[in-house]
Amino acid sequence: MPAAEVVEIFQWLSEKEASKLTPQRREALADELADTYLYLLRLGQVTGIDLIDAAFRKMKKNALKYPVRKARGKMTKYSDL
Repeated sequence: MPAAEVVEIFQWLSEKEASKLTPQRREALADELADTYLYLLRLGQVTGIDLIDAAFRKMKKNALKYPVRKARGKMTKYSDL
């Protein structure tokens, strides 16, 4: 799965390390993000799902689940807010 390869790049990095990738790691990340992007585009095409529309609908759902006044700065599950 292409997304797993993106996660692999960051798996053992601190936040500071992740924000300062070497040029080689950055290029590897760009390649893996492109692979993931192309995979998702094709999957959306095959299943008839408009990814842009799906992303906007998901953001609306998340806004209801995680109201800013309750969720800002927290990593709490929506059911525990």
